[in-house]
Amino acid sequence: MRRRTFLSIGAAATATSFAGCSSGGSSDSGTNADTATDADTATDGSPTDADTASPTDEPIEVESTVETAVGGLVRGRNLRLVVESIDRADSFDGTQPGEVNEFLTLRFAVANASDSPRYAFHTHSPRLVDGTGETYDSKFGGIENRPLAAVLVPGEVERARQIYEVPTDATLTARFDLDPDHFGGVETAEVALDSTTDGPTLRQEFDRSHPEIGERVRSGGYGLAATVDSVEFSRTAFDRQAGEGNEFVLVDATLVNERDETIEVLGTRWGIKFADGRSRHSPRQSFYENDRRLTATMSLEPGEHAYTFAYEVPSDASPLYFYFRFGPGSYLGASELPDPAKRVWKLR
Repeated sequence: MRRRTFLSIGAAATATSFAGCSSGGSSDSGTNADTATDADTATDGSPTDADTASPTDEPIEVESTVETAVGGLVRGRNLRLVVESIDRADSFDGTQPGEVNEFLTLRFAVANASDSPRYAFHTHSPRLVDGTGETYDSKFGGIENRPLAAVLVPGEVERARQIYEVPTDATLTARFDLDPDHFGGVETAEVALDSTTDGPTLRQEFDRSHPEIGERVRSGGYGLAATVDSVEFSRTAFDRQAGEGNEFVLVDATLVNERDETIEVLGTRWGIKFADGRSRHSPRQSFYENDRRLTATMSLEPGEHAYTFAYEVPSDASPLYFYFRFGPGSYLGASELPDPAKRVWKLR
């Protein structure tokens, strides 16, 4: 193995992200709660009775504006969106809301039902609107499960959440301003949060084979390649002990600049992905070679650059995936993405 330099990543922040991991599934009931926490439980199984994200050849008629309720499907020609639940709480991670306010957690899922990679960043910043037209943005923007500038490959699902501070007596609608090119015709989705309806659970079902461990995968015309060299599961990693019911997955990976000049990499992202579509973007710790830390925006010299990522996950999380996104920030505004803009490896 090539020599890698140790790098400790924000232990306090990442510990919070994994505090809620458990070996069982999670349930979003949409009921009131006294306290909200900064940790979603990562489930290890796929939902049943679900609408898969697999591509379809059936023609789909869509409206530019879709109105629905919690649980309802927003169906574009490429992407699907469901607000799955809301929770209300009078505190969040030790923070109290203002007088006559409360915290509202919005949980939603997005699926790529097309046969091409699609941007989904436009789905991840909904605003809440009350009956007077007052709007509310997300209160806690830096938490896990809020992927930015996300790219979804065919069949992939991303589950996320946003947290808002809102008046306790407000009647609210979640408004999603969507990219019609990538979503597929729909420009605006409005979801009434004071009502529910029966709808599908979006289920992740990748429609193409995953790269093999050791296989080099090249980006679509970007000059980058990536390899997952090896995978190891362990109760301990670098003098750290995994929490009860958890273990570490260590991923050795190589990023290659195949050009003969430095590449300005914009928007690169990597992470662990669970069967239900939840992701963990920040490793507990990572290691890198030649003092070249892998960041979302960086200058990458020609040649190979080796990294090791350590994630703490539930011991029974299976299947478990690792993904790498090839700097799609360079393609912002494009109606089509190079393929592959992102690849997903199956770790077990």
